[in-house]
Amino acid sequence: PGDSDAAAIEAALAEEAATHGDLFRVGAVESYDSLLLKVLAFFREAVASSVDASFYLKTDDDVFVRPDRVPAAVAQWDADGAGYTGCMFLGGEMIADRASPFYEPHGPLFSGSRYFGYMSGGFYGLSAQAAAWLGAKQPDTVRLMGCGEDCSVGLQMLALPVRVVEDWRVCTYGCRPTSIGESGEWVGR
Repeated sequence: PGDSDAAAIEAALAEEAATHGDLFRVGAVESYDSLLLKVLAFFREAVASSVDASFYLKTDDDVFVRPDRVPAAVAQWDADGAGYTGCMFLGGEMIADRASPFYEPHGPLFSGSRYFGYMSGGFYGLSAQAAAWLGAKQPDTVRLMGCGEDCSVGLQMLALPVRVVEDWRVCTYGCRPTSIGESGEWVGR
């Protein structure tokens, strides 16, 4: 957007925040290439804020979240001792083509040609403890995997003593009585 568009957007966001107090803005570059850094900044700033949460949720902008169902889900995740929850993506194929934007330069470090399992980036949750640990990481110490932000966060979760709890209610297609999050991204899964 042009400068006048950006100024109008900023003014509208400031008005929304002043009127409803329901916006939490993170100081990070807004681009797909810097998504992991933006997610790290979110966890860092959210944990440091005055918000008292046992879980922090990351969703894509095309995911519809049922806020009325989140408290019961969080209570269940807490009771299960979850530290990392969402829909498990069982490791996609690593891209070896250097010309691809999804090229995986660290491929030789893995055994095989597939990534490890990690939660789909459409919607996943981290316990407050896991979010604090991840948010405390210095951006230059976090390995950005070629597979993207969700895979990179999953790699970090491998290093934590967190309980992984898969919960398909966060990635249903179409509104179901138990859906917590839904998106067209998950068609056919």
